[in-house]
Amino acid sequence: MTMTSKEMIKAYGLDLEYVASSEGAMLAQASKLIASKKPVICLGCVPTPCLLNTN
Repeated sequence: MTMTSKEMIKAYGLDLEYVASSEGAMLAQASKLIASKKPVICLGCVPTPCLLNTN
């Protein structure tokens, strides 16, 4: 999964940084970015209960 994600970012020429981390770290960073009205993309399973408290 990690290589595929990195390859997709490169193939589509996206200005993104791929960071592998734990669910807790992902939620902390996503919450911080959401609160500051900054864009965030999270790669997760569907359905995932970890993002229920975000809009």
